[in-house]
Amino acid sequence: MRTIRNIKQKRNKKIKKRTLKNNNKNQKNNKQNKFGGAKSYPPLKTDAEIYAFWSPFFQNMPINPINKVVKTQDAITNINNFKSQLQQLLNTNNSCNIIKSTIRKYAITEKAKRFGYENQICFINVLFGLLSYIMKDKCTIMITGGKAVQLALSNMDPQNTNTSSNYASDDIDVIIIPKSITGVSTGIIPKEYAEQIAGFINWITVINNKPMLSIEQNDITLPMAQPPVESLIGSIVKISLPFINASGRPGFFAIADIGYILPEHSNIFHEFQQRIYFDINIQTFHTNGFFTSVDAAGLVLEKLHYIIKYISPSSMADSTQNKFRASLHKSINVLLDQLLIQKIKQNPPNQVITKDTLIKDYFYIYMDKFDMEELPDDITIEQIIQFITTANTGAVSYSSVF
Repeated sequence: MRTIRNIKQKRNKKIKKRTLKNNNKNQKNNKQNKFGGAKSYPPLKTDAEIYAFWSPFFQNMPINPINKVVKTQDAITNINNFKSQLQQLLNTNNSCNIIKSTIRKYAITEKAKRFGYENQICFINVLFGLLSYIMKDKCTIMITGGKAVQLALSNMDPQNTNTSSNYASDDIDVIIIPKSITGVSTGIIPKEYAEQIAGFINWITVINNKPMLSIEQNDITLPMAQPPVESLIGSIVKISLPFINASGRPGFFAIADIGYILPEHSNIFHEFQQRIYFDINIQTFHTNGFFTSVDAAGLVLEKLHYIIKYISPSSMADSTQNKFRASLHKSINVLLDQLLIQKIKQNPPNQVITKDTLIKDYFYIYMDKFDMEELPDDITIEQIIQFITTANTGAVSYSSVF
């Protein structure tokens, strides 16, 4: 029998259930908004959307490797040919041959190999190299992170004679630096480039109507604050390979992170810039590509910046910070070791160069570049050298970052 009391109890249960659901949703949104914007999964771009944005980039694009290169004014034909030939490259597993012959220090982790993702990661690397060439008049696609370390090491040791300097890295971190944003609201152009590049890569890798990738978009724009530089880099898009784990739950293997920075804050990238070129021939298709990154000296300055900014002897270290610390320690050491070999070869035999002196040299360059007269009170140059040269990095802790 329905009574007023029963109806009230049932209604209260519904309200409680709805409140709990809303609270969970709000917690999820708050977590997503941690870095300034809600996450979304944009739908696959249509052919018309691809043609609308990319047609200007594909005008007069070479499509034939014969001595007299055949060109076409039909950008849509070029785009479709580009997609078709690259899908053939993806299916033939030749992407890694291109990458390994271009970046001699290229290496991925054993984890990526166990997942069977080596070809897909190589292919996305090739795509970024080709897009760097195609978009060169509008923006610079700057490789950062672990892949930048590989590029720097490859430039210093192109024959890969020092195998101990190999550095494994899976994900491809890139920053879009527009050539100009004149007449456009600040931040709009690089943000759009980041989104369009991710959408184009996603469109290229759809075979038989099956998407290979997962695209996650952070709906944020650049803060208009002044330095620190980190606040002026917007992380826009993450590209992942979806998979099902052993327990049947879905997961994502991150392979690319696309961000952007405004031109006026990109001096450090241009001052220490390096490029490695390649070309690609697939049947009737021919084009060039290149990878742009900061060289070894610039990367050492970047790592020193992180050490100086984030070392805090009084702080507690959690697992995330330990992982970051270990990665930082490994990358700066592999760069310094190769730079030391290079310096010893270039300098007279009677001039002694050690790792400690090399660190001090870059430390003073860093202080000069960033107009720093002194270090923070609780950090010394001796601590920095100790952190870099000590194998057991557990002795040094970091304040919470990332």
